[in-house]
Amino acid sequence: MLVLQALIQRFLPGFFMNRAVRKAGQRLKRKEPAPARPLEEEYIKDFINSPQGEALSTPSFLVVSGSQGIGKSTMLNNLMCEHVKNGKRVLPLDISIRPGEDLKLNEAPPQALQAIDLPRYYPSNVKFLLERVNETCKRRTGSAVVVYLQLTTKSRGDKFSRDACDDIASTLGAFARNITYDNAACKFILEVSVSAVADIIKERFNMSRLVVVRPLPSEDFTSVVKEVAKQGNDFRTLNKVLADDKIEEVLKHYYIRVGGNLRALDLILRNVSRAGQKGANAVIERVEQWYKERVEPIEKKLDDQEVKDYLLKVAEAGPMGYLPESDEDTKMALKLLREEPADCVLRSTTSETVALKHWHFVAKLFQEDEQKLRDAGYM
Repeated sequence: MLVLQALIQRFLPGFFMNRAVRKAGQRLKRKEPAPARPLEEEYIKDFINSPQGEALSTPSFLVVSGSQGIGKSTMLNNLMCEHVKNGKRVLPLDISIRPGEDLKLNEAPPQALQAIDLPRYYPSNVKFLLERVNETCKRRTGSAVVVYLQLTTKSRGDKFSRDACDDIASTLGAFARNITYDNAACKFILEVSVSAVADIIKERFNMSRLVVVRPLPSEDFTSVVKEVAKQGNDFRTLNKVLADDKIEEVLKHYYIRVGGNLRALDLILRNVSRAGQKGANAVIERVEQWYKERVEPIEKKLDDQEVKDYLLKVAEAGPMGYLPESDEDTKMALKLLREEPADCVLRSTTSETVALKHWHFVAKLFQEDEQKLRDAGYM
């Protein structure tokens, strides 16, 4: 029986490759609540649902980025779940790194498939493997396989230097180019939380497209927090530390300074609860502490009036980004984008536009003025 099974696996590789990819995609589970992000979702859906081009076609792959904790992973996870539900194939990959570690990208796809049930003696050359998987998926589903790689940091406190980001971006970009642009072996979506990595890939690999996920609008953010708290998952401490009539007041205070960072809010609420504290003032005090610690990079820039004036123009342009209006603007953008990640206050939003890297930088420039945030389209 085992001999017969081995013979079947050896002479019917397409069947087993397709089965392994199908099972890998089915492991993704939809997450709720999932508020709509129409602009980002439409662009990503158009990319994964459009017919796959030949080699040298653009855009060849997407780089999805955005501030930590705003829900970009949930959005992508649910889009991939929907794609699988529609009978298509998705190969999810998850890699965590620390500064200085090598990215073993060529090992990830075969290891992911072998962890399901792909025989280990199948070819492990990533280009060959993905080409065979892609051919099989196209025959069986009519669509190319989507490889979704989520790159995370092993510790959120890790500091990545510009050189480290450069190395990571070069490795990721070359890998993505090889399996999409040079060889149409799959469709590829890369999710990264380090904005400098995303910016460098966008700059060096012009066959890619950058998708920046924005925080939820204020009203949607408040609704999501309340709904999740009711479900008893994250934000379990919300109703323990805040009276019902204070929740919206505190969430607005938080949003104006921190934006739609769901993860940071959960951590702040937990810390208040662990300290045995309760009430709006206790939460607001923690929010202010979080905010003060994180606005230091932009505070250092405000002593230079020329830089401050430029950053105000960027902030006032809104979350979609600022298009340079002069050569001086372009030079300033390049200068600020190339700073060390810990000091950098800008990020790219497209190949031409830039925005403030974090919401709290915008809040600082606008002096926590809610009306200014609303007028510029942030809320």
